[in-house]
Amino acid sequence: MNISRIDEFIKAVMKAANGNHTVRVALSGENDRLDTLANGLNKIFDHLQEKGVEVNNEEFEEYSRLSLKQKNELEKRSAEIAESNKRLQVEIASRKLAEEVTKKALKTTETILTGMPVGFVVIDKKQIVRRVNDTALQIMGKTSDEVLGKVCHLNICPACKGRCPILDLGQTGDCSEKVVLSSNGQEIPILKTVIRITLEGEEVLLEAFVDISGRKRAEEALMQAKEDAEAANRAKSEFLANMSHEIRTPMNGVIGMTDLVLAMDLDTEQRSYLEMVKISADRLLGVINDILDFSKIEAGKFRIDLIPFRIRDVIDDLLKMLTINVQEKGLELACQVSAGVPDGLIGDPGRLRQIIVNLVGNAIKFSEKGEVLVRVEMAGNISSSDIEKTAANNFMLHFMVKDTGIGIPEDKQQSIFQPFSQADGSSTRRVGGTGLGLSICAQLVDLMGGRIWVESLSGHGSTFHFTACFQEDIDVSQKQELLPVKDLKDLSILVVIENVTSRLVFKEIIKNWTNKVKTVAGGKAALAVLEQQSCDVVILDAIMAGMDGFEVAEKINNSSRSNVPSIIMLTSAGQKGDAVRCHEAGVAAYLLKPVNQSDLLAAVRTVTGGLKKQEGSMEERPLVTRHTLRESKRDIHILLAEDEFINQTLAIALLEGEGWQVASVNNGREAVQALAADDFDLILMDIQMPDMDGLKATALIRENEKRTGEHIPIIAMTAHAMKGDRERCLDAGMDGYIPKPIDINKMLEEINRVLEVDCLERPLAGFQEEEIKEPLDYDSFVLKRCQGKEKTAKKMIELLLRESSPRWLAEAEAAVEVQDPDRIRTVCHAIIGTASTVCAQELSDTAAELGRLAREGKMDQTLQALQSFKEAYVRLQDWGKNITLDK
Repeated sequence: MNISRIDEFIKAVMKAANGNHTVRVALSGENDRLDTLANGLNKIFDHLQEKGVEVNNEEFEEYSRLSLKQKNELEKRSAEIAESNKRLQVEIASRKLAEEVTKKALKTTETILTGMPVGFVVIDKKQIVRRVNDTALQIMGKTSDEVLGKVCHLNICPACKGRCPILDLGQTGDCSEKVVLSSNGQEIPILKTVIRITLEGEEVLLEAFVDISGRKRAEEALMQAKEDAEAANRAKSEFLANMSHEIRTPMNGVIGMTDLVLAMDLDTEQRSYLEMVKISADRLLGVINDILDFSKIEAGKFRIDLIPFRIRDVIDDLLKMLTINVQEKGLELACQVSAGVPDGLIGDPGRLRQIIVNLVGNAIKFSEKGEVLVRVEMAGNISSSDIEKTAANNFMLHFMVKDTGIGIPEDKQQSIFQPFSQADGSSTRRVGGTGLGLSICAQLVDLMGGRIWVESLSGHGSTFHFTACFQEDIDVSQKQELLPVKDLKDLSILVVIENVTSRLVFKEIIKNWTNKVKTVAGGKAALAVLEQQSCDVVILDAIMAGMDGFEVAEKINNSSRSNVPSIIMLTSAGQKGDAVRCHEAGVAAYLLKPVNQSDLLAAVRTVTGGLKKQEGSMEERPLVTRHTLRESKRDIHILLAEDEFINQTLAIALLEGEGWQVASVNNGREAVQALAADDFDLILMDIQMPDMDGLKATALIRENEKRTGEHIPIIAMTAHAMKGDRERCLDAGMDGYIPKPIDINKMLEEINRVLEVDCLERPLAGFQEEEIKEPLDYDSFVLKRCQGKEKTAKKMIELLLRESSPRWLAEAEAAVEVQDPDRIRTVCHAIIGTASTVCAQELSDTAAELGRLAREGKMDQTLQALQSFKEAYVRLQDWGKNITLDK
């Protein structure tokens, strides 16, 4: 409110009060309340002037007082209005500033959204596009008129029409790969994110997406490159495998025939030449096998089996295989399996053997003198990575192979585990090889859940370590009392071995039997000990400096002492005439090193009769050897249940060749009857047989045993074993499992495991699985199935060509003619088992295909499969005409 005008009103009133009726108040022209007041005053002044009335001072004073009061109220109101105006001006200024900031923010946001390589689209509940940015339009190659106001599925995610994850399916958000449609209808891949937002009071969808066409093209290119690399890798691996197979085919013949000729009577020169041929062939085959193993691992075709085995048997057997190599170099080979290691394990003994043989072979190869020690123990301080690999029901074993060889420089210790790498890669290196052995070992160890490393100093030997995961075979561990020696706890034993490591190993072994064990390094020290104290057994190394074992034995037996100890002689190089020398020197037992714990324990028991002294002079007692210990375990009676005559004949020949008694039956029912009539130590049970199959026969036998309380081991035999067959057989009550075609070594290993006897494994030099080119691979059949017995092989082939295969053809034709799938499967099973056994792979494969079609119900294709089988049969018969079969 204008204060100056109020003052003007007061002055005008005061003048009128003093008689000046001509005064007037000016109007502002704003028609406000002051103008109204001014009009009122002016009218009063006009009336006074017109009438010439004198003003009453009392009335005027009252009027003045009222005017002053109004003035004060007006001033107060004016002040309030002024303050309000100030606040309003501040608010207006703030709002203007906020509007400017908002405009700038909106402009910045719009600039960002426009410039970002991300498309933005706003879609309402009716799936209509309300807003779209330039990037989205660029991705789609469209104008805003083509997109705005249109249904979203005409442009974005056409495949989601009617099932939008947000609107139709009720989700609160989505992030997935979709497509948008370009102007020409092409689908452009996008990565889209959708959220619900409220915009201008309405709930809408905000969709943000980026064009991933480039990424998709890169992924496709990467995938194509990966497929190309894998194809190239497969081609390389297949080439290596095929070349290895092609080379091994004639190599098997060379090695097999060389072995057969070496078994004949030859003069010294002939034998020398053939042995050189054999050594060269074995080395060449080793190179080929390394390449094949490496190609299998690289192609991802290498698998680790999980089968039961005895760790000590595996270690002992493989060290015996390397004894000749050790003898040739004059090295000491020792093995130490800690007492805490369970004997029964579940794992892959073949691959474990391959790793240890490679490491020990290298240790022998690179050591000119000294020793090689193999040690197995429970893994103690292992790395966290090893712990992570160990499953809850597994445990880790730690293997060490220590040598006294040339050592490995520190800068080479990592590269030796790489393919084709060697510590000495020069052309003048002392030893050869492919450089694949340690690489294969490293990959096998990784497949077995462990790791491998080396500790070495150049010129001071090497120690190779590796860990591997196994499960414990509880049944074997519970049955096995590794060292049942309670009756030997009072036995006193003196060990006389020059090598310090071997002394420590033997001492640790014997301490598990008795605490009365003493070790010395030579013959003089041994004689000095015996002068001071009596001893029950002396374990002597045959080869020692100064005084060898035979001299020490003679002095012991020629002494005047009343209690002459029993002497066990150990040698790493047996010679002709050693048996005579043993009798002359009073040696009771003669064992080849490395000696396994069970053989050593058996020898101690045999020469001492426990603690009871054997009667008779040394000349009257037979010399105890590894072979006599083994023969004492071989009185085994086996029942063979097999319906195919060829398989039956071959199995009998192989089992009887091991010195076992074998009785055979043709089906499961006859097996049950035979078991009731006679005592057997083991049953080898074919799974599929007429009348009663192996599973039913096993179930019946186990049911009968519930009444008798007995248990006879049963080992299943089945052709073309599939995954899960082993478990099915074991669940049915069987104790073991042998896949057909029968491999003598695997059969002996399984019998050894089930019966807990020491079967002598006789590995076939150089034989590996190979691609069959002929209708029947005669050389492989002779070597692999018949252990080099050509006469047995020819007898089996005679039966195949003259009796079995014609019968099979007739039965297959009859079964296909009546379209009986069960009958076809039965016939094919018999064909597969026997044909594979005699290495007639083509006949076996065609029968397998016919059986598969019948099993899958594809009866319309069995005629064609039967024709393939007939063609294989004709080729087999034609092949048979070209060989001479001895009657």
